[in-house]
Amino acid sequence: MAPPAREIEMTLKFLFCQSLLINRRSIAEQQAAELAR
Repeated sequence: MAPPAREIEMTLKFLFCQSLLINRRSIAEQQAAELAR
């Protein structure tokens, strides 16, 4: 059975927020690495 649309929406929002946090962290690491050069 397919999960209800609300659960799908919440899961997508959660995954989207997780990916934003990961992207922000990796960008910060890249900037720090460039500054450390």
